[in-house]
Amino acid sequence: MGRTGPLVYPAGHVCLFVLFDYLSDRGARRLLMQVVFLAIQVATVGLLARTVGEADARALKWCLLWATTQRARNVFVNGLFNDAPQVLLVYAALYLLLVRRRPGAALMTYSLAVSVKMSAVLYAPAFLLVYWHQFGLRRTITYGLVAGAVQVALALPFLATHPRAYLERSFELGRQFHHFLSHNWKFLPEPVFHDRRLHVGLLVAHVALLLLYYSRRGWLRRRDPARPWAAADQLDAFVVTNLIGVVCARSLHYSFYVWYFHTLPWIYYRLDLGPVVAGAFAVGMEVVWNQWQSYKSYDLLHSGPVREVTIGFAVLHIALVALVLWRARPTAGPPKADKTE
Repeated sequence: MGRTGPLVYPAGHVCLFVLFDYLSDRGARRLLMQVVFLAIQVATVGLLARTVGEADARALKWCLLWATTQRARNVFVNGLFNDAPQVLLVYAALYLLLVRRRPGAALMTYSLAVSVKMSAVLYAPAFLLVYWHQFGLRRTITYGLVAGAVQVALALPFLATHPRAYLERSFELGRQFHHFLSHNWKFLPEPVFHDRRLHVGLLVAHVALLLLYYSRRGWLRRRDPARPWAAADQLDAFVVTNLIGVVCARSLHYSFYVWYFHTLPWIYYRLDLGPVVAGAFAVGMEVVWNQWQSYKSYDLLHSGPVREVTIGFAVLHIALVALVLWRARPTAGPPKADKTE
């Protein structure tokens, strides 16, 4: 139990922030930690740029949109949130899989990301799908067991002493979120926001949208192993799966922007939106994500520009997912197979 309540993050978060606590002399050396998180941001951008370049070098010019954000930069350098190292580890996993062709190391790195923050689980359907297509069910299960072993190894000190408390708190799927901190559904009345039927509906929508997208891409049947996916199509699977998960999230706090911010230019490029429409999406996203305050007053929330901004947030998300589904086409295999470890 900490000063702000019980710990609600997995063991990887504890290990990482114990290290940060030591490096910062228990928070006294904040500037040093800002430099560390700046390095994390640079590494995040570098790894994803290398992965995007491997998938389709023409998309790299769209990555200039990364320089236009204020909110994402604040999450890394000013907020020092655990979202930053979690995102770094996810993109490191994609780099290892799509660039270095090391699926074992990629899934272990992804498991580390999940151990830092459970939001990385949003990528899990894509990892399962890609590994099943590329390596078959048996090898996928083997890789999954190795990834699970990483989780167990990190959690051993907690599992050995308080196993039930660790599992309940670290992976608490039924956690209640504060209405006034929510970005995406703040325009809803608070009783509706906390209604379990909304939560179930979002979960059903999440699964349905994933299945619809995978179906439109022709991914629900396993492809010929002799003709593996191109890197661009694999990156589509990861990026869109995560996007759908974010859109269907029960609550998004302002630090969660980095969950998908760096992948948005890839989506704009693959949708062939053009600079004007893509720019409008980019500006719109930045505007809605920068409207963060603790709007505890229901009257304030449901009057004036605040309500309009929160509704605009939902409109942007729905429009982007609708475009992704509309433009989705079956995947064509590359002429030659990629190497795997």
